[in-house]
Amino acid sequence: MENQVVRVADREPLSAGLERRGDADSVGIGTTRFLGGEDGPWVYYSERPAGAEIPMHQHRSGRTEFLIEGEIAFRFAEPPEDGSPQETVYGANTMTYVKPGVVYGYTVLRDSRILISFDSEPGINYA
Repeated sequence: MENQVVRVADREPLSAGLERRGDADSVGIGTTRFLGGEDGPWVYYSERPAGAEIPMHQHRSGRTEFLIEGEIAFRFAEPPEDGSPQETVYGANTMTYVKPGVVYGYTVLRDSRILISFDSEPGINYA
């Protein structure tokens, strides 16, 4: 992987090329921009409008997410093994980590800007 300096505005939204479960899941979902290169890093910048529903899904890679702005109602499909809440609401300046293979989804409560980083190429599978 080469050193990189990337401006979000210089990257085109990926939304049109992202796999979705159907038209209903794509409505109001916002935009996502890939900031990495062919061999990483796997970093994405997303803007999501209030009311956007991110359906239950999982990745083959661990995911770290930092909520720059907004508010999210986050939920795991199954109660976490560590006893943490299955559902939680959080706002700006919050970081979350989801282990590979864990199924989760969320609802955007207030317009949000999100920085997402994966440990390796993420892949996605809808639950």
